[in-house]
Amino acid sequence: MEAKSKANRKFISINLFLDENFINIFKWKQPKWDEFEYQIFKRYYAHYIEEEDRAEEFWETLKRVVEGCFSIQKEHCINLGLPWDNQNAQRSAQLMFQKMWHFKFLDPGRYMLKFSETLLKYSNSVKKCR
Repeated sequence: MEAKSKANRKFISINLFLDENFINIFKWKQPKWDEFEYQIFKRYYAHYIEEEDRAEEFWETLKRVVEGCFSIQKEHCINLGLPWDNQNAQRSAQLMFQKMWHFKFLDPGRYMLKFSETLLKYSNSVKKCR
């Protein structure tokens, strides 16, 4: 199947959501970091949640980033007619979340800061890292 041209592509609201039972393991907990690292995270990467008048906690940021990454991948697969397996993606997303939680790796700061569904719909700024 031929890839669709950029002109014919449109954003499809396709999201991968991490399983709620998995997220409940991490909800309202903190990874092993010190106060300085926590303050850096809160200052630079945590989104502000207006309805709750607070900044995100680390588990919420990771959830946002992992779901954003896998939603892009899912959209890419669907746009190009490539196979997509929700169960396999869920396992991979959970593994990514766990590795990030334990600081085995982190996405680039730009992803940590900007990943959200709204941004992905209207901007290419996250995709411009090279």
